[in-house]
Amino acid sequence: MPEEDFELRSIAWSKSFPFVRLFRTFKLAIDMRQLTLALACVVICYFAGRVLDRVWRAADAGVLKTPEGPVQTEIAAYATRDTRQFDNWKLQTERSHQRADVRAVMACTAVRRADEAESQLATQPAQRLLETEAHEQDVAEVRTLIDDRLASLLDAVDADQNATSSDKQQEREDLRRKADYLRLVLAGCEDSSLFSPSEQAAAVETFADPGNPDEQTRIRSVVDRQRALSEIEKREPEGPFAALLDYQMHCFAAAIQGVCTGRWGFSGGALDAEPAMLGSVASAGKGLLWLITQRPWYAVIYGIILLVVFSFFGGAICRSVAVRLAREESVELRAALGFAGQKFSGLLLAPIVPAGIVVVGVVVMFLGGLVGAIPVIGELLTGVFYVLALLGAFALALIVLGTVLGFNLLWPTIGAEGSDAFDAVQHALGYVGQRPWYAGFYAFVLLLYGGACFVMLRLIALLLFKVTHAVSGAGMSLFGVWSSSGTDTIGKLDAMWHMPDWGELSLLPTTGGTPLWGTFGNAPLNGSETVAAILIACWVFLFVALLGAFLVSFYFSGSTQMYFLLRYHVDAVDWDEVYYEEEEELQEEAPGAEQPAPAEPESQQTPPPPDDAEAPDSGPQS
Repeated sequence: MPEEDFELRSIAWSKSFPFVRLFRTFKLAIDMRQLTLALACVVICYFAGRVLDRVWRAADAGVLKTPEGPVQTEIAAYATRDTRQFDNWKLQTERSHQRADVRAVMACTAVRRADEAESQLATQPAQRLLETEAHEQDVAEVRTLIDDRLASLLDAVDADQNATSSDKQQEREDLRRKADYLRLVLAGCEDSSLFSPSEQAAAVETFADPGNPDEQTRIRSVVDRQRALSEIEKREPEGPFAALLDYQMHCFAAAIQGVCTGRWGFSGGALDAEPAMLGSVASAGKGLLWLITQRPWYAVIYGIILLVVFSFFGGAICRSVAVRLAREESVELRAALGFAGQKFSGLLLAPIVPAGIVVVGVVVMFLGGLVGAIPVIGELLTGVFYVLALLGAFALALIVLGTVLGFNLLWPTIGAEGSDAFDAVQHALGYVGQRPWYAGFYAFVLLLYGGACFVMLRLIALLLFKVTHAVSGAGMSLFGVWSSSGTDTIGKLDAMWHMPDWGELSLLPTTGGTPLWGTFGNAPLNGSETVAAILIACWVFLFVALLGAFLVSFYFSGSTQMYFLLRYHVDAVDWDEVYYEEEEELQEEAPGAEQPAPAEPESQQTPPPPDDAEAPDSGPQS
């Protein structure tokens, strides 16, 4: 038999290695339909958390935080300490804040005894004691004094005949920078990174009349009080949502650093100097545990909001991705939302069913414990049948573990199969139980791939913000109107929106320092500048929200991909199998329209004549 030569032109990688299908997740996640649904989910959850924080602060003291030390929030202390150490940290932090408030009141008011300061702080907070109408009037007068003193000093510099023009220019710049530093302090937006320590130290002496010691004392007292108010504001407790969001963003940044640096295990937590990916994920889980144990009612209320929002929009995303994977068709937003609305009960109940099973099991075990409270007989029955309690606890532990590992498969099951909540729970627990290593490997690949994709998109956003800020800032200073209305050396755009310098920016998400999107309101602003700063912040945060929307879209898209892979391995279901209802188009009959005649039955139809048959006579010829 002659040998035949074969040429290998391509390899079907998805057939040989099915997990490579996971690398389509990025393309699916950045689709505008999925991003729109995810953006709506992010925006609703964010504003719901902010509103709930406002309501909750009326009855809750807030989440403790301190600007000093490596652990700066109550959540971080909970994640890095045991119960006794955590309680001691809270007690010491509260006492430290009380002592700082007492010192601020004694330094900035007429009170000179600690017990008097404590008695005043017992009736009203320190910020209200320091921020009085008289102090606001002093701030306005000192600001006017600085402006007048600056004008006179600049005139003196210009009148100096012995100094060169370059020296005059340098001295004028130094005077304006010192004046701007004091203006920022008086406005409550001090940024020490913009000014050198020498400029900060000499600012008060420069603008106080050397022959008037009272004036220097007055300026210094007003500046010190403003700094004390800024410190009090930094120590002000946050709402649970805002504090937990900051902590989870810190954990996420640490996990991304672990992905990009090759530390993929549990070698370091999110608060360590060298965080690892899975260690940072575990730290994020401790943050959620803090919310459940320390703010249980808040966790219940906000958890219900998250469940409703994510069930609806997440179900719509999973449906859109499932149809795209199986049929290579795009689903319109209206159709995806319609499917989520139709299956909303199943999407909502899918995460609740395992929790309900666990609650029922716990109640049954509790009732069994009540039997054991009966003297003699109850104790004997408990000893004999205690094995049932152990078996029940083992079953509940398996359900909890399976739900945690297969939670991301609940909504994709309904999106692909169009089933109910019980079927979703059965599929999720069954797939994870039968293929645990497959599920773990797919989740690990998605974590690595998602982290790399996010770094790339974050870099694009970073360049977008930096280039936009540089170009628009240059355009604002083109016609000579460079500085803001309240300063002399800070640009108009920098006063409204400041982006960090290139040396302060990092390609990877950072766990501290200036955020990716910069800062807003960095100097005193007038009315039009304030409105412009608010509008700029809205547009900038919209792009930041798109980064968060990508993460949500990637989570649901990757979970749907993972469901299709596990379904293929466990049930041998083809990739193109998906629940799909064809829409029936009903046509209305027009009045008076001719209806087509019904077709004859096949037995009554006359067969056509053969091709070689002669045509019949049409009649006698004339």
